[in-house]
Amino acid sequence: DVDIAVRQPQPQLDPRYIASIEERVYLIEPPSTRYPDVQVARRKRRKPSEGRGLVTVLEADPAIEINFPATEFRESFIEIHLARKPGTLVSVIEILSPTNKNTGPGRDLYLEKQAEMLGSTAHFVEIDLLRAGRHTVAVPENRMQPGRFEYLVCVHRGGWQNRFHVGPTPLRNRLPRFAVPLVGNDSDLTVDLQAIVNECHNAGRFDERLEYERCPSPLSKRDAKWVDEIVRKAGLKD
Repeated sequence: DVDIAVRQPQPQLDPRYIASIEERVYLIEPPSTRYPDVQVARRKRRKPSEGRGLVTVLEADPAIEINFPATEFRESFIEIHLARKPGTLVSVIEILSPTNKNTGPGRDLYLEKQAEMLGSTAHFVEIDLLRAGRHTVAVPENRMQPGRFEYLVCVHRGGWQNRFHVGPTPLRNRLPRFAVPLVGNDSDLTVDLQAIVNECHNAGRFDERLEYERCPSPLSKRDAKWVDEIVRKAGLKD
């Protein structure tokens, strides 16, 4: 929940700063072209031969027409501004969504925003808590240190060129505390990502809503066994 992500660090912010939730809105149109299983083509009509009977033309049964509208998607992100200088953007925090990590307009729009941020003087923080999908954060995948991880925080300070601070985190580890840069010599804002996730989980009562037997992204046998033990100890699985 982005609202909780804002409320948790807000007390730490100097009164000169303000954190706000912004939205990116876009439409996804239904697919316009598909490879057909059956194709009906029109060709030149031949004149009927003498002696042939008339062809019976069948009429279609009445059908119900359904209009398939474009789907509206809303993605939230956090901006930190100088309170008394409207329009002075200091930092942006993005929490990646599935549409950001899969081919389509949502990813295209996100990558445009990413390129814009990297070329600006504002600081840019990306949080990827999704194990599925393509690598999307700004630091190139081939520049990451070898080693398995499921979650990733990527921090790019305004004015840096090709330099990033990253926090790759394996599934079994605690999610990191990371620094959000502010203006000049002001101390960074420290955000406890694990505490935010815990608060979101408790507030949404996800322990009662999630089906722990089903995992959208398959785990390794070792990790699956580890998760199963935790869920059973918590009484969330028979």
